[in-house]
Amino acid sequence: MDDALLVANLVYIGTLILGGVLFAFLAAAFGITLLIAGAGQGIASIIGLLLRPLRRTAGQTAAERTTADAADADHIRTAVIAKADAILASQRAAAVASSEAASSARDPKRDATGATQAEDEDVAVPAAAPAASTTAVEATVTLVRPAASRPIHTGTQPVLAVGRAS
Repeated sequence: MDDALLVANLVYIGTLILGGVLFAFLAAAFGITLLIAGAGQGIASIIGLLLRPLRRTAGQTAAERTTADAADADHIRTAVIAKADAILASQRAAAVASSEAASSARDPKRDATGATQAEDEDVAVPAAAPAASTTAVEATVTLVRPAASRPIHTGTQPVLAVGRAS
């Protein structure tokens, strides 16, 4: 046998053996990785099964908290609407009083009682008198709220209750 052929065969066989050993090592590492991942997944599943009753209780508590927040939001919305209604009623009353004062100042045939004078009478017209001062009508608003677990904030801006949706 030739020395060059022997060397070529040894290199070829050595390369095959070395490649086979590396392939076997990589296959074993992949198999071990899958076993470790499977064991971890199994442990996570067992822990999840054990903690499921606790999560259900926490979910029920979150649902009760959401219901309480919705009730608080209803009370806040009612308070804001009542406050806006009181402000609008006050402004309407002031506008009505202002328009009545302006119309009585413009109509010289009306006297202080609102009755019209006869056409023939001479009437003294006031010279650009300012409108009579109006009195603001105050509205009283009473809010009835049930006892709440936390304070209810009222104002012109709504209060947002933000929770996790998990």
